[in-house]
Amino acid sequence: MELVDLMKSISCNSIPHFLILYGEEQKIIDIYIQNIIQSVDGKRVVVDNVSQAIKDNGKKSLDKSIKVYVVTEDTAFLTKDESWETVRKSMHKNYLILRYHALDKRSAFVKKNQQNIVEFSHLSDEVLQQYIYRDLPDLRDENVSKLISYCNNDYGRILMEIDKIWQSQSSRLSNFNINLDSNDCFDELDKQGLFHKEIGDITFELTDAVLGGYPEKAIQKLDEAKRKGEPAMMIASILYNGFRNLLAYQGLGSNKQGAVERTGLSKGDIWRCSKNVGGYSIEEVKRNMLICQNIESGIKTGQVDEDIALEYLVLSCLK
Repeated sequence: MELVDLMKSISCNSIPHFLILYGEEQKIIDIYIQNIIQSVDGKRVVVDNVSQAIKDNGKKSLDKSIKVYVVTEDTAFLTKDESWETVRKSMHKNYLILRYHALDKRSAFVKKNQQNIVEFSHLSDEVLQQYIYRDLPDLRDENVSKLISYCNNDYGRILMEIDKIWQSQSSRLSNFNINLDSNDCFDELDKQGLFHKEIGDITFELTDAVLGGYPEKAIQKLDEAKRKGEPAMMIASILYNGFRNLLAYQGLGSNKQGAVERTGLSKGDIWRCSKNVGGYSIEEVKRNMLICQNIESGIKTGQVDEDIALEYLVLSCLK
């Protein structure tokens, strides 16, 4: 399904009861989920996984409101091909929305659920310009272009930078009775280096440092990941899969012959394991898998504050 088709279904009140939303533009996904909830006059229900949503959907309840189940990064469901059709047909009154940061377009999951999947890529410069002008109508074209470039076309990050400009304006007015326009505030913040600028894709540099047990490099990459705004849940999921693969690889003992056949891992997975092995004992690898699971679950249920989740995740694994 194309994004324009989802937009039409929302405006026509014909929204599919099963949706999979994924992509780089997570803030726009947030907006669309909220629009869907408002359109169906529903109640958001956040659950850990698809199984829990299906179980809850099947229960009789005195609450007659329409429920919109939201499941984030349920990676286990991606391989349960025998369940996809059942899940797709199970929602009648209620709705189920799965959201992911990334999906493999070549996978069976994407190919078999194409009619329910919507990708949210970064918005074009032209669209982002209109969004920025809506919030900062007096911002010069030059500064609008800079803001888009600094944030790598990520609307969520752009909103955070716009908030900095608003706060700067408000602070100057309330504390010093100085009424600066958006451009003055932008130039001052830019001069002080207070805008978040692209660092580069350090996600896998961070996860490799953690999986290999390199504390100094991991701490350095943790700082970069925080400044870039890397989502803790995504990194927890990557680390869980990495530690799970390490467990299978280390479990072979000293004889690694026939590793692909004996573990079921791909050649690429085996290569990554051979590169990262040695940082942890088997018991520590098991412990770290549990840490990743608990933090990912805690973020979904609100028991772990996302502002500190990434530091907690990385430091707990390195202990």
